[in-house]
Amino acid sequence: MYTRSGVRLCLLVLLAMLFLANCAELAQPPTATPGSKVAPIPPTAGHSSVTTPTVTGLSAEQLFAQALQRRTLGDYDAAAEDFFAFGQLYPDDRHASDAAFYLAESFFLRRQYSSAIPALEQYRAQAQPNDGLVPRAVFLLARSAAAAGDHQRALAVFQHYRSFNGLISP
Repeated sequence: MYTRSGVRLCLLVLLAMLFLANCAELAQPPTATPGSKVAPIPPTAGHSSVTTPTVTGLSAEQLFAQALQRRTLGDYDAAAEDFFAFGQLYPDDRHASDAAFYLAESFFLRRQYSSAIPALEQYRAQAQPNDGLVPRAVFLLARSAAAAGDHQRALAVFQHYRSFNGLISP
């Protein structure tokens, strides 16, 4: 008949297949809800294939909180969709500047450096001088330029970053 080790191996393979099937199901990207419109992220925000369902029924606070939660969980694609939708639906909200930064940051975190550069520059151009996220944006811009191979630009932006006298400025 079957040996004990053979049965254990079969059970182990079955459990592994079950686990992988559930992981594949969890890894599927979020889909738009029925009746939602899909708008691509414009070229000014970067060259991304992410499409954004127009979020209806969520207040500015709810949408921003959802986007931050997705960012915290590491779901940068979904967070980017939410931050982009937030910018489209609530451009005058008090969190609009933060949403623009986090959208740009999501390009960096997804290693889309050529998209991160214009998005970070756009954020910097619109941000208030005393905005606490500006030093981070400058640092990410320098890192994105370096990763994209634009070392002269990276050096210049890193020099600008040093002017903030942050902990890692030296």
